[in-house]
Amino acid sequence: PISCFMNLPDWKERILCLLERRDTLQCHNFQDIIGNCCNALKSYDFEQKIFRLQEELTELHRQKGNLAGEFIELNKSVQEKDKLIASKNARIAEIETGVKKLQTTNMNLLDEVHKLERSNKLLREEKLAISENFECVQAKNRELEDDRCKLIERMNKLQVVVEQLKNIEHDVNYRKAQEAIRKQLAEAASISVDETPFTGPAQVFSAVIPQKAVAEIDANEGEVNSVRFTPSGQLFGSAGFDRKLRLWAVVEGKCELRSTLVGCNAAVTAIDFDPNETVVLGASSDFSCRVWTLSDSRLRVNLTGHSERVVSAKFIGSSKRVVTVSSDRTIKLWDVDRCQCKRTILAGSASQDVVACTSLGAVITGHFDHNLRIWDERTGNNTDKIALSARITGLDISPDCTQVLACTRNNTVEVVNLRMKHVTQCLASEEFRVGLDIVRPTFSPDAQFAAAGGQDGGVYIWNAQSGQLEKCLRGHKLVFTHFCSCFYTVTIDVSFVFRPADHIMSSMGEKPTEKRRKESIIDLSKYLDKRIRVKFTGGREAIGILKGCDNLHNMVLDCTTEFLRDPDDPHRLTEDTRELGLVVCRGPSVELVCPADGMESIPNPFVQQE
Repeated sequence: PISCFMNLPDWKERILCLLERRDTLQCHNFQDIIGNCCNALKSYDFEQKIFRLQEELTELHRQKGNLAGEFIELNKSVQEKDKLIASKNARIAEIETGVKKLQTTNMNLLDEVHKLERSNKLLREEKLAISENFECVQAKNRELEDDRCKLIERMNKLQVVVEQLKNIEHDVNYRKAQEAIRKQLAEAASISVDETPFTGPAQVFSAVIPQKAVAEIDANEGEVNSVRFTPSGQLFGSAGFDRKLRLWAVVEGKCELRSTLVGCNAAVTAIDFDPNETVVLGASSDFSCRVWTLSDSRLRVNLTGHSERVVSAKFIGSSKRVVTVSSDRTIKLWDVDRCQCKRTILAGSASQDVVACTSLGAVITGHFDHNLRIWDERTGNNTDKIALSARITGLDISPDCTQVLACTRNNTVEVVNLRMKHVTQCLASEEFRVGLDIVRPTFSPDAQFAAAGGQDGGVYIWNAQSGQLEKCLRGHKLVFTHFCSCFYTVTIDVSFVFRPADHIMSSMGEKPTEKRRKESIIDLSKYLDKRIRVKFTGGREAIGILKGCDNLHNMVLDCTTEFLRDPDDPHRLTEDTRELGLVVCRGPSVELVCPADGMESIPNPFVQQE
C-alpha cells in the first residue's frame, strides 16, 4: 500500500503510515488470539488423531504381545514337531530295518512251510498206512481181550477150585488131627488122676514187665513179618514170607502149633483177630487180604481191590468190618459179609500202619509225611491231622481208645492223646534206634507201658505215663522190623516178641532152650560195605552190600538197589526185595559167599558146632 501512495503528500503519507502502524499494532494484538484459536482447533483435531493413534498403537502393542506369545507357542510347537518328526524318522528307519528282517524271515518260513507241506504229505500217507495197521491190531486186540476175559473167568473158577481143594486138604488134616486128639483123649481117659479141689478163680493183677524169655520157637519157614495175640492171650498168630499164617497156643509156658492157614500167594505182612476171637485177618503182598475162621481154620473171605501190596489191616469193632492200607496210598473200608469194598479213601501220602478207634467211629493212619490222620469211618473225610516229629513206622491204640502209640524214624515212640489232639509223651532212649520203615510199637492191656523193638535187637519198655525207660530186654541179635506184645492180667505174665531176621519168636519168663548154631571160621568184617553174592540152598541168590555180620550165624545185606534171584519164582522174590531192603542171610542156608563183581570164592564161613 505504501507503494501505492508514493505520490501522495507527506501529511497524507504520514496519516497513512500512522494508520498502517495502528493496523499493525491491532493486528499484532489479535494475531496471537486468532492464531491460538486456529491452533486450538488444530490441536483438538491433532489430539483426537493422537488419541485414536494411541488407541491403535495400544491395540497394535496388544496384538504384538499376543502375536509374540503365539509365536513362542508356535516356535515350541515347531520344535516339538521337529523332534516328533525326528523320532518318527528314526522309528521309520527301525521299522524299515525290521521289515527287511521280517521279509528275510518270511522267506525262510515260506521255505520251511514248503518243507512241512511235503513232510505233512508224507505223514498223511504214513497215517493212512498206520490206520490200516491199527485197525488190524484192534481186531487182534479184541480177539486177545476176549481170550483174556475167558482166561480170567477160567482163572477165577480155578481159584475157587483151588480154595475148595485147600479147604478140603485142611479138612482132611483137621480130621486127622481130631482123630489123633480122640486117641490121646481115650488114652488119657484110661489113666486115673487125683483131682485137686478148686481153689477159686485166678487172681487178676495189673500188667507187669517181663524179665526173661520162657520160650523160643521157629515161627515160620521164612522171615517173620507180623505176630499178634488174641484178646484173651491164649492164642497168637505169626506170619511171614512163607505165605502162611500159623496159630500157636500158650500151654504151661510152652508154644504149641495149633493150625497153619494157607491161601496167600505172597508174603503175609500183618495179622489181626476180631474181638470175639472167631476169625483172623491176614494182609498180603499179593494185593489182597483174607479172613479165616479160627474154629475150623478155613479160608472164608478173599478181599481184593488194591493195586499194590497191603501193608496193614485191622478189624473195626467186629468181624464184619475191615480197614486196610496199601502201598498204592489208598485206605479201603470193607464189608466182610458182602465181600466188597464200601469206601476208598485217597490218603495222598504213603502209610505203613492203621488202627481203628470204635469210640470215635474213625480209623487212624500214620504217614511218611510225619502226620497222624484221623478219618471218619462213615464219610471218609479227614477230620483231624496231628503232626509228629518224623516219618511214622507203626501204630497201636490203647484198649480204651483214648491214646495212640506211634513209632517214628526220629528214634522216638510218641503217645498221642486223641481227646486233646496232641502228643502228651515222647518215649526215647540213647540206645533205642529205629532202623527200618516198618517198626510197630505196642501198648500193654492197661496202657501203663509201651514197648518197641530197636535196631540193636533189644525190646525197649517204657512207662507210658512218666516216659521213663523201665526195661530193655536182650535176646535178639539183629534188627526188629515189628514188635507185638500181650501183657494180659492173669497169674502168669507172658509177652511175646519176634524178630523176622532169625525167624525166632520168644516169650519172657524162663531160660531159652539151647539151639544148634554155626560159628564163623573166617573174618567177614573186611567185606563190610562191599557188594557180595550169597548163594543159598535151593539155588536162590542174593546180591547186595554187606552191612553187618556176627560170629554166630547172621549176615545183613542191603538189597535196596540190588535184587534177589530165584529161578523158580523171580517175580515174587523181586516183590519181596522191594519190601525188605535189608536181607538177613542165615548161616544154615548159606552155600557160598563171593564178591559180586567176580568169581573169586570165599570159603563157606560157617561150620557146624553144638
